[in-house]
Parts: sequence; structure tokens; C-alpha cells
Amino acid sequence: MIRAFSVGLAVATIRPIIGMFFATSRFSGLTPHEFFGIGFWIGFVLHLIAAEAWIHATLPGQITVGVHE
Repeated sequence: MIRAFSVGLAVATIRPIIGMFFATSRFSGLTPHEFFGIGFWIGFVLHLIAAEAWIHATLPGQITVGVHE
């Protein structure tokens, strides 16, 4: 469920990222054909990393039975 929520947030985050690319396209020389894919990857990967970090940070402690240290 956290991963699905993350994908939903990523869709909403892509718009400002694409907006930043449009705003800086004069300086960067990138065309929309070039930066749309980059913007989508940035949006989804940032949220994927955040979701996975949250999932792993909030895992309950795992107790292994029968292992002696």
C-alpha cells in the first residue's frame, strides 16, 4: 500500500519537475522530447527510494528462533 501511495505521489510530483525543465530549457538547451523521460524517471525514482526507505525503516524487529551467537 505504501508503494501504491508512492506511485500516486510520483504522478503529482512529475508536473513540477517538468515545469522546472520547461523553465530552464533556454539555458540547458533541452527540448521537451529530451526532458520528459528524464522528468518521469526522476519523479518515480525519488518516490520509490523514499517508499522503500520508509518500509525498511519501519519494519518491526525480526526475531530468529534457534540461532545462537
